[in-house]
Amino acid sequence: SKGQWEVRKARGTAEFRGTLPYVSPNMSLKKEQGRGDDVWSLLYVLIELNGGNRLPWQGESDRERVELMKQTIPHHVVTQNMPACMSKLMPHLATLNYYQRPDYLMFFKALRQVMDEEKVTPLTKYDWETENPDKSTPSAAWEDPAGTYFGADPLGIDGPPVQPNEQKTDHS
Repeated sequence: SKGQWEVRKARGTAEFRGTLPYVSPNMSLKKEQGRGDDVWSLLYVLIELNGGNRLPWQGESDRERVELMKQTIPHHVVTQNMPACMSKLMPHLATLNYYQRPDYLMFFKALRQVMDEEKVTPLTKYDWETENPDKSTPSAAWEDPAGTYFGADPLGIDGPPVQPNEQKTDHS
């Protein structure tokens, strides 16, 4: 309808799209990719960026082998070198279907905890920066330590599209 976001109905199968090391485990099952799958990919990138850690399938070029590894390697093994606060993210993502909204606030709080433990803020300059950040710029909404921005769900989409004559049901 006009002026409102609507979720697209998931396709029965979806062909492979993405970069093999970073696509979610759902891709190997040919499932439609949703918001949770984007978070899977981000998490895989963060694992690699965390001090040179490697994903267990890094360097493997056989797609079927990588897909099998993503389905069978326990989450705690994949995240073993990550800060402990990140350990709940993969199990959460594994519970989601295409329509369900990931718990962005959980993800934000885990990242924020890492920042707090490392004593960095959104204004901390990167190693390669020579100038201090402009502190006169107001903070962005996402920088709020309480995570209000990530807890909000302005779209309210958490299920399949509903036809005018259908009642909404749980499609977990």
